[in-house]
Amino acid sequence: MKAVIDLGSNSALLLVADEEQKPVLEESIITGLGRGVKATGLLSEEAMSDGLTAIQELTRQARSAGADQVEVVATMAMRIAKN
Repeated sequence: MKAVIDLGSNSALLLVADEEQKPVLEESIITGLGRGVKATGLLSEEAMSDGLTAIQELTRQARSAGADQVEVVATMAMRIAKN
């Protein structure tokens, strides 16, 4: 099984799918990663910590569901942040 984590500006989304690409598990965690990034151009330490914690938790859930591969992709907040 494979899993993907979408680390967005406000939440982290997990999708685990089987070999036929049928969803096995879907989860989300609110992170607020992008809070303040438009104003400052930077991800705050708290936001980065929350994002990392979410990735770790969702990776744990993906592995528990049987995923042998976990990919993480990031969206806008990560693309525009200078840090």
